[in-house]
Formats: sequence, structure tokens, C-alpha cells
Amino acid sequence: MSNDVGKTTLEEAVRYFAKCKSKVVVRGNIKLQLSLDMVKNAAEQTGLDPEYITILVDAAASGCFAQTVSRQLIRSLIPKSKVPQAAIIKAVSWMSTNKPAVAIQTMLIRWILVVYDYIDGFDKIHCLYGILFLFLDSQVMMPHVCHLLFLLTRKEDVKMFRVRKLLSLIQGRAGSQSCLIGLLTIYKLYYPNLVSYALPASNKTFFGSYDRKWKSQVREIVEKSASADQGSMLTQSFGTDSAQLTASRSRQLSGRRPPRKKRRLEVPVSHSASADTERQEKLEVYSLSTDAHRVPFMRIDSFVNLLQHVDKIEFPSQIAACLKDPILQHLMAYAGDRVATARFTFWLQHALTEEFLNHTPQSMEENNNLLQLLVNLTDFLQEGIPVVENFLAAFLHTWNGADYRPHIFRLLTRCHIYPFNELNDLILEPLRQLYCSSSVYFKCQCLLTLTELLKNYAVYECPRLKAWTATMSADDPTSTPLGENPNVCVLFPERLNETVQVTSVFQNLTSFIDKLAVLGLQLEGDNPLLLHIIVSYIQLLSSLTDHPGVDHIILPSSTLVRLVLFSSSTAAVSMMAAAFCRYKESFTHVTVRRRESVSTFNDMLVDICDALWRNKAFSNPLQGSLKAVSVALTPIFSRLAITYPSSRFSIFQGQAFLCYAWSFLVKTQPAGKKVHPNQLKTVKDAYLQFLQQEHLEGIIRFINTFIMRKTSSQSAVASSAESQPVVVSSAETVLC
Repeated sequence: MSNDVGKTTLEEAVRYFAKCKSKVVVRGNIKLQLSLDMVKNAAEQTGLDPEYITILVDAAASGCFAQTVSRQLIRSLIPKSKVPQAAIIKAVSWMSTNKPAVAIQTMLIRWILVVYDYIDGFDKIHCLYGILFLFLDSQVMMPHVCHLLFLLTRKEDVKMFRVRKLLSLIQGRAGSQSCLIGLLTIYKLYYPNLVSYALPASNKTFFGSYDRKWKSQVREIVEKSASADQGSMLTQSFGTDSAQLTASRSRQLSGRRPPRKKRRLEVPVSHSASADTERQEKLEVYSLSTDAHRVPFMRIDSFVNLLQHVDKIEFPSQIAACLKDPILQHLMAYAGDRVATARFTFWLQHALTEEFLNHTPQSMEENNNLLQLLVNLTDFLQEGIPVVENFLAAFLHTWNGADYRPHIFRLLTRCHIYPFNELNDLILEPLRQLYCSSSVYFKCQCLLTLTELLKNYAVYECPRLKAWTATMSADDPTSTPLGENPNVCVLFPERLNETVQVTSVFQNLTSFIDKLAVLGLQLEGDNPLLLHIIVSYIQLLSSLTDHPGVDHIILPSSTLVRLVLFSSSTAAVSMMAAAFCRYKESFTHVTVRRRESVSTFNDMLVDICDALWRNKAFSNPLQGSLKAVSVALTPIFSRLAITYPSSRFSIFQGQAFLCYAWSFLVKTQPAGKKVHPNQLKTVKDAYLQFLQQEHLEGIIRFINTFIMRKTSSQSAVASSAESQPVVVSSAETVLC
């Protein structure tokens, strides 16, 4: 009964505002105050129905009420689900009569921007584009009108007289305001030949953040109404007793807390029909025929429809819906529409700079959701988003290394290729500072991220940059849309710089990762997880020439190779040995070699062979980088009374292999017999078979590839010093 009374009271309040056709006295008008309070309470609790919103907009904009009353009415125009186009049309119509004051007109434009994502359509509103453009003459309304026009602008709206109007405002009393620059930017994207004005390059958002609390309130009411509708449907389907529902509702109302006042990131949806019935009516009126000139995206409900009308689809005004809509993602990736990309960039820039960077502990969940959507989008596009990279560059300098860590690292792996000095200043240096003071798990994640970044450069960025450079030199890229160019698949061409020295970037980035890896091993010791990630990085370096974008061989530092070689992880040594076998294949097939690279590789190869197989570590006076290390290690060996230090790093006595040597001797020798790893030198083949059974194929492959060995019958009595390593020649052949 109480619900019926409340509904009737709200109807009476709306009816009161609807019947007022002349000036209404405010002082002492109890009926006005009661009606206004009823509308405000209903809007703040459950929202207003579409028909009520249309009536109240008519009343607030008619000029019959004082500005204080009209302001409160406009603030109360919170929809329960959708806002009808008729309400927007009424607001603009009243604004054209100049009956409402300028302050009320500004409030109406601000309200339209607040509820923009909840309007049930834009076809009729777009017809008012020319009328809205006239309101640019108002200095107070200009920022909000520019924002609304920015959202509504289509290609046919860009006219020469409008461009001249904007230029006159910029060069006149208005000045170069960011809102005018933003609207002119969209015009220039559609018709670059009409806008000769040089737009300033700035990372600042074009449109400021207005009415944040108002937007948050509208969002909460709409979400609460949607969840209540779902709950009522479930209640009807399960037949819950009405008395229990009434009791539960009363308990919720009695213990209800006031809504939290916080800003929330909102990703709009692409479909904006107010109801399923209305959507069905629109589908019946507009058929998806091939004769149609344009097909709004809201009528594309399957991937088949997308393929049938891909060249005629009109992008939705809520372009940010691509974060959640996979069909819209496919359309953006195919079409390569610069305007749609710019709209998405502007929305995302506003969301990240104005909302995300000002985050509170209560907004962690919304921020995580947004970052996850960005990760999914970049993985789908296989390309980074420039505005996200700008955000990361600013965020990393104040990042604590814990908040949003998985998403931040994942987004970093998709960054475009930059000159190394820029890459170091924007990304690498902040990561290095966190790396030195964080746990081993952060170090592992950081190295894995940089390894994935290097892989992304080799697999995607370098081929994309080469194809783009070839296109720039062969054709005029402005004449062919990127989506129609079979050689270039890129959605954000502004970050492609053909002057980047790819080889220099790879070498400097590899050197940076090497230093971090060496530092991590020194700080954390032989941590198994850290060693595994470091060896995975070495394996990636050995396979870079498999990708067409990389035509040169990059070697890890000799210091890093020695630390892995002398570690206590047998799996790490085996994986690194397999990587060196892959390096030999790369040297064999690569067409351009550098003599210093071949010499460095041979030095490291001799070191590994001498240490693992020939029992001659530190003893080679001519070759190998370990000859310089032996001078520093000799006093240590003497102080520790270590005899035969050269044999203490072989596959028989090395600390990574002692457990396998002991296990082999226990299994093969009689019980009670004294055993020593030196005994394995006479049964090398059997020991190697044992290591292969223990899944150390990398060691076996390395020995078979680089060591010239005798047969098993001959090697039983032969000295290990007779085996010689196979090195890579600086010529075009490999010595065998």
C-alpha cells in the first residue's frame, strides 16, 4: 500500500510541474516545495521513468520557475534506465527560445553530457547539430557545447563555414582553448584539407572533468535499478513469498548505508536501445540490406553481419565500448578509421589521466577492471596503445611496485619501439629503481616482462616498422587507409618512427637486461626461479634470427654466461647449453656477421667446453674469457685449499652435477665400494646416457655439437684433453 501511495505522490508532483505554464511564486509555495522534495527523493532512491524525465525537462527549461528551482529539477533528472531522445530535443528547443537563463542552458548541456551514455538513440539528436553549433558564441557554454559536438560529430557535419567559425573563435576573443582545439581536431581528422591551422601537440585532455559526483550518482542509480529488475525477475521465477520479500526489504532499508561518494570509471556499451521491444521495432523498420547506404553498429548483432556490411558500418558514438565488445574490436582493427581511433584515444586519455591517476583505495576494483580490458585489447590488436604508454610513463615514476602489478607488466610488454634513450627514461629507469629494492618475485616478473618486450619487438614491432618504412618510401600513406594496406597492419601509426636504429635498440636493451640479471643473481644467489627466467631470456636471444624483423645476432654478456655456468642449477646449465647449440645454427644461416660477435661467441664457447668437458677451466692461456678471471680466483683457491680447481666445474664434479654423479655411481658400483667422481671419466658414454635419461638433453646436445669425440671403445682409455671444441669461423662456414 505504501508503494502505491508513493507512486501516486510522485505522479501528483510531476503533474504539478507539468501544468505550470506561467511564472510560479516560490516564497511560501508549500505545494511547490513538497513536489520538488518528492521528485528529488524519488530520483535519488530509484531514478525516474523516461516519461517523467521528459515532463520535468519541459518544466525546468520553460522559464516558469526560479533558477534555484530549475537547477534542482535538472539535478534530479536521474534516469532509472534510459533517457528518451524526446527529453533532449525538448531541452535544446527551449534553449533556442532564450527563455531559460544562460545558467540554466548551461545546466541542461551539462546534464546531457552526464546522461549521454544512457540516451536511447542519437539519430534524432544528431539532427540538432546545427542548432547546437550556434551556442558556441556563449563563453560560458562553449566548453560543454564543444564536448557535446565532439561526441556527435560525423563526417557530413564537417563544413567549411564551421571550420571558419572555430578558427575565428580561436583567433578572436575565445583564444586557443583546449575545447575548441579538441573539436577542430576531429574536423581535421575527417577533412585535413579544410583545416590548415597547425594544432598544438599536447597530452592535456581537451575537455575537463565536470560533474564527477553527478555522474557517479547517475551510474549508481542505474546499476541499482538494473540489479533490482534482475532480482525481481528471479523472484517471480522462483516464486518467493511476498511477506518474506517485504521483511527483507524493510531490513535492508533500516540498515542501509548512504551511498559512497567516489568516482568510478565507466565503460559505456555500444547498444543504446531503451528496451528489447524498441530494438525489435527498429530492426523491423531498418533492414540490413546491401542497398543501405549506412548501417549503424547497434544493428550488428553477430560476426556474420559484420562481414556482410563491414564497409558500410557506422561507428557508434560510444567508441569506448570496444573495450567490452569483441565485434567492435574486429571492426576497428579492420577499418583502421582514424576518427574512431582518435575518439577512443581521447576517451581513454581522459579516463586514465583524470580518473585513474586520482584513484582512491575504494576505486581499486574499477581500475583493475579497466586495466584488464586494456590488456585484452592490446593482446587482440597485438599492438600497444600510445595513450596507455604515456600513462605508464607517468605512472611508473610514482608506482610502489605492488598496485596493479600484473596488469602494468602486461601492458609494458606491448610498448612500441622507441630510441633507447627515450625507452630508458620512460620505462627502464623507473623499473630499475624498483628492481634493486624489491623481492625476488618482483625481480623475476620484471625480467620476464623485459624478455617479453624484447620478443614483442622481434615478432611484431620490427616487421611492422619495416613494412611501414617501405610503404612510406613507396607510396603516400595518406592516400591508402591502413586497414586496406596488406603490408601494414597498424592502428596507431603515430608512434612508428622510421628513424629508429633497430640494431642499436636491441643491443642496448639486451645490455640493460644483462646487467639486471647479473645484479639479481648477485643479490638473490642461485634462486631457481630467477635462474629459469634468465636462461629463458638467453634462449630467446639465441632464436631472435628466426624472426624476419631481426637480421643480426645478439649475444648475452660473458659475465651472465659464467654466473649461469657456475650455478647450482643443473636445469639452467642444460638450457643454456641448448641455447648455444641454437646460436651455432644462427651463425650458420645468418648472412651478415660481425667479427667481434664471432670472436665473443667462440670465447664463451671455449669456456663452457673447458669447464664442462675438458677439465681445463681457467687453464687455457690463449682462448676464453675465463683466463682473466683465473688471476682473481687463484688466491681464493689457495686460501680454501682447493686442489685441481680446473676440474671442479665439469659435469663430473661441478656443484650442479654432483648429485647426478653420486646417483650414477651408487646405481652402478657395488655396495660398500668407495667411489669418486673422477671414476666417471672412464665411462663417459654411460654417464651421458644417464644424464639423458634425467632429461638433461641440452648437455648431451651441446657435447655432440661442439666436441669432436672418439668412439666409445677408443674414449675409454683416451685422455679428456684430446677432445677439442668446435668453434665458429668468422667466414661463412663452420669448422667441423
